[in-house]
Amino acid sequence: HIEMEDIDVQFMNRVMKVINKNIENTKLSVEMLAKEVGLSRVQLHRKIKTLTGTTPREFIRNIRLKQAANLLKSNNVAISQVSYAVGFMNPTSFSVVFKSFYGCTPSEYAEEYNRNSQA
Repeated sequence: HIEMEDIDVQFMNRVMKVINKNIENTKLSVEMLAKEVGLSRVQLHRKIKTLTGTTPREFIRNIRLKQAANLLKSNNVAISQVSYAVGFMNPTSFSVVFKSFYGCTPSEYAEEYNRNSQA
């Protein structure tokens, strides 16, 4: 059982490495991720769904959004720059997806963080 967990951790580390390496790449897809980690799309889907409770597509999106949140915390970075930096082609769709994930717009998130960090 412990060995299995180690294999899962190694697998997720490989997945994260590929995602982080390609975070700006708008062409990063489930197919590309599957190829990079050496699994079929179906195997990748099953394994990520089992380990994270999300689909590979959602998982990639969530990592991008978490990275975006980190970027928004640093300085006054333009929302469009952040959206491109995490692989979104369209800042408007980025804002919509970000809001559905965090419950506020990217600019509200940045303002709230900056207000709290100065207090």
